[in-house]
Amino acid sequence: MGLLEPARGHSRIRRGPALARVEGLRIRRARLGDEPGLEDLYRQLHEGDYKSPGAANMRRAMRAVMRRPDQVLLVAVEDGKIVGTNHVVIFKHLARALRPAAIVENMVVDSRSRGAGVGDRLMEAALEIARRRGCYKLALTSNRKRPGAHRFYEKFGMSRSHHGYTLYLPK
Repeated sequence: MGLLEPARGHSRIRRGPALARVEGLRIRRARLGDEPGLEDLYRQLHEGDYKSPGAANMRRAMRAVMRRPDQVLLVAVEDGKIVGTNHVVIFKHLARALRPAAIVENMVVDSRSRGAGVGDRLMEAALEIARRRGCYKLALTSNRKRPGAHRFYEKFGMSRSHHGYTLYLPK
């Protein structure tokens, strides 16, 4: 099964007009040149609190991420436009006999593409990556102000297992 195929047992692709949009969707690894589309999505995710690193720094960061075998930055592309992304980070869990675990960061779908199956395809791709790497779990955090996102993750069998805490550190 490739990244472009739905995971087995996941028939979440919607019927009707949304189906046509999902059929034209491509999930792939991010590449250089995707930075403007990613920044647009990050602005939506962080609701006015996004701080751009600037074009040159973003490009350097993208190169660094793309070289790392323990990170996969995915994008959903429709008609040449990036409409969604997530960032899968794999690490060896010291308390689980070094079994790998996956964390998904910056899961976001363009506001104009929500409800069309883009998020489903991105999550299926993240789950496929985690399974292929032998991860015992895939985890993520979601802002408590996003109950729709919480219901979305629960569709995939995810459960609220922990409380998340954040402490923003000074520069």
